[in-house]
Amino acid sequence: FVLKHKVAQKREDAVSKEVTRKLSEADNRKMSRKE
Repeated sequence: FVLKHKVAQKREDAVSKEVTRKLSEADNRKMSRKE
């Protein structure tokens, strides 16, 4: 159970990192458009 939980946590971390990266990319595009 613990092992599965750790794996799930790692996967969630990877997903959240991917999401934040995409969000920051979108923000950068918005900022460059304003300029």
